[in-house]
Amino acid sequence: MHRVTTAIAILMLSLGIHVAATAQTTRVGPERRVLNGHRFLPSSDLPDAFVNTFMRSAVGAGSAINLRAPVEDLAGNVVDTLDGSIAFLALDYEYQQAVNRWLALRANVTGGARLGTDQQALLFQGVTGVVGAGLGTTIRILESNKVYVAAVADLATNKGYFVTPLDWLRDVIDNGLGNDSSSLVADASNSVVSGGARLAYSPHRAVGFTALAEFGVTEPFREDVGKTRGLARFGGTIGYDFGATTPLPIGLLGGFRWENFSSNGDDIADRTWRTFLGVSYTGRDDFNVGVEMSFARLTQRGSSESIDSGQVRVALRYYF
Repeated sequence: MHRVTTAIAILMLSLGIHVAATAQTTRVGPERRVLNGHRFLPSSDLPDAFVNTFMRSAVGAGSAINLRAPVEDLAGNVVDTLDGSIAFLALDYEYQQAVNRWLALRANVTGGARLGTDQQALLFQGVTGVVGAGLGTTIRILESNKVYVAAVADLATNKGYFVTPLDWLRDVIDNGLGNDSSSLVADASNSVVSGGARLAYSPHRAVGFTALAEFGVTEPFREDVGKTRGLARFGGTIGYDFGATTPLPIGLLGGFRWENFSSNGDDIADRTWRTFLGVSYTGRDDFNVGVEMSFARLTQRGSSESIDSGQVRVALRYYF
């Protein structure tokens, strides 16, 4: 799959360079996220459909509880279960360039780390660091006074580094300390190719709705689920801009996101259900700053147990 993703990345870059060289200059500034007089509020949890030029950055921190890991004896029999919690940090940067009124290209880089916050979690989760990068494109399909529809395609790859003392001890017991595979630090990569549709709708100048549906294939960090698996992602938001009807330049955004794969944490979880709420400043049409809070329930890999996670993020976005 790595050869496929490399070929797709080269194709997307070549297409972007060609279109940028031949496109005419058009206005694609902050007004490009306005429908029916409503300026849509951005979200780090659920990207929108608009073809415009922006750069954004976000930094967040949170924690997850209810992690469980089976404890096995030397014969491989489960004799106990360890419970624990982790803390994590996430960084995200993205730049999107509108080539013309119907096409935009984007690139992003991400980083994150998580750490067990108690003895049990340190033993079976240890320390994990993940870095990633991605390329994507948005193509406008339909635009009217109230409705905006776009098709999207994205390619992402992540590299993870894992320090898990419990796995290392098991490997030492099975293979010996001098074995080449008995390393305290393990690394793995995953990749995701996805595409789908995004929608924006505004029935009133103070209210806006967005939705997305995306599908693809992924090559997970872990090896026990096969080489590739399918990916599905759905979500929606509702935003209210108080600045559209009052002097208060504040916007509220709430939404949800469901996916059957966690690209930065598939070593511990599968399906994810996330709800989120954001508060942002709406006094300028070319700049947005806000605080985003999210709660997620993840299905722990290899069991029916759920992991509860909360995060707070500060997000900045500037439109050109």
